[in-house]
Amino acid sequence: EKENILAQYEILLNQINPHFLFNSMNILSSLISTNPKQAITFTQKFSKIYRSLLELRDQQIISLEQELNFIQSYIFLQKMRFDENLRVNIQVAEEKMAYCLPPFSLQLLVENAIKHNVVSLDNPLNITIHCEGHYAIVTNNLQPRGNAPSSTKVGLSNLQARYRLITPEPVVFEQTNKEYIAKIPLIEEG
Repeated sequence: EKENILAQYEILLNQINPHFLFNSMNILSSLISTNPKQAITFTQKFSKIYRSLLELRDQQIISLEQELNFIQSYIFLQKMRFDENLRVNIQVAEEKMAYCLPPFSLQLLVENAIKHNVVSLDNPLNITIHCEGHYAIVTNNLQPRGNAPSSTKVGLSNLQARYRLITPEPVVFEQTNKEYIAKIPLIEEG
């Protein structure tokens, strides 16, 4: 079962890389002609993110601090695409930074929020990342896209399976009338 989950994880990473690369190149292409200075900044952040993808992909867990550093760069790139229509509020106490989680867990949840919801001037997407107890929590306002790609839920299923290899604590996904809530366990290293 562990080998199967790890194989699925590898497939998921291989799907993320081309998709992420394609979207990033489209953003960069439009910035080069409209805002060359911003294109340079974008390229630097993109390089940092891609380097992190390559460095962290083989680790079973990383610190919350590493994940949040990755997320900051990822959000920067997404804000280049969506500007102020994407609002991300990260409020994590310093004492939580040493806790661990599987790499790209928060990124997957943020990416899902963007993928499945309208992000526009009239309907900005608000994403919050914070911690409660031994959980990292990602919430977003619900405003489903009418033309959203149908979800296979492979990413979320894979995240749950990866957690089952590490901890008995469950990954929790909830939806209310107004928001989507994902709760992922924080792991004490050692």
